Amino acid sequence: MSNCLPVRQPGGTHAIFSPACLRQVLVTPALRACGLLAVLLLTACKIEVTVPEGGIVSSEDYIVNAGQTVVVDGIDAFFEQTFVAQAAPGYAFTQWLAAPAHFCGNTSAPCSLATGPAFEAGPLAGLLQADLTFFLVPTFECVDESVCGAAGTTDIAGRVGGDELAANATVTATIGGQTVETLADSLGSFVLQLPSDNPDAFLKLEATVLDNTGAPRTLVSLAGPLGRLGPLQPVSPVTTAKYALMLENNGGVEPATAEELQAAESHIDISVLLERAILVDGILQGVVGLPTGVSTLQAMLASDAAVASVLEAAQGVLDTAAGLTYLANTEARPAFDPAT
Repeated sequence: MSNCLPVRQPGGTHAIFSPACLRQVLVTPALRACGLLAVLLLTACKIEVTVPEGGIVSSEDYIVNAGQTVVVDGIDAFFEQTFVAQAAPGYAFTQWLAAPAHFCGNTSAPCSLATGPAFEAGPLAGLLQADLTFFLVPTFECVDESVCGAAGTTDIAGRVGGDELAANATVTATIGGQTVETLADSLGSFVLQLPSDNPDAFLKLEATVLDNTGAPRTLVSLAGPLGRLGPLQPVSPVTTAKYALMLENNGGVEPATAEELQAAESHIDISVLLERAILVDGILQGVVGLPTGVSTLQAMLASDAAVASVLEAAQGVLDTAAGLTYLANTEARPAFDPAT
């Protein structure tokens, strides 16, 4: 097994393993780290990403908060993800955990995992139903006792939507009248330590990104009471449109209780949400612009006349079918779990 090494494809950024290497892995009782990646082509294979206290792990399609385990399944011959560990305030990422059936152990670089299409029709195709589980676990170290795990605080992790526009966005969280700020990473992921652990305190997230014309635009998400937060929705055109519609449904003011938030969300017309989210995304992409005299996304969404103006400008320019796909692939569920 010492010669079982990943092969980097010409022009590629990810490593795959040869069929010969894969055979070695499958017939070797003790799976070793150098061969683990190869078996990811098996559609029944799964990766469990478990994150301890101290940070998050994110990739192109996944985000895992501290204390969570996310199962990555449905892996096929075209799987490709790069997992990045990001430490919370007061912590440092040390390395990926080294243990049997664990990926990237004893390394601290982003963990890039990819399969290759050559495996799909190869001699090992009959093994596609193998039921195998592998693991990815970061390790974090507390480097500032006054910050990590401080009483009266809550660590959260989230993501800014908007594809490449989300990279390095400025993220501001407001809770209990206090604000904290951080920068998202190159994937739009961020970690924040909130100055509150009050379960009834409302969390509002704002992300400032640069649109395709270079103008700053602020996306908004009213996440809800801290004690009822589920996995955070990406701060995106969808949450921005939802925020405006919730204000409209709540008399023009932000919901201040879980009951108000749930009621405001329940009266949102999904077709209107779709329409407004597409407009916001179109402005971010530089396809359409804000009306004359309107300087922010929030001001546009709050004005029926401004929305109508952008809709008129968008006729024949914005792809509604693409917008439907966009919304279908974006979590539009409630911001919090009302049953919690």
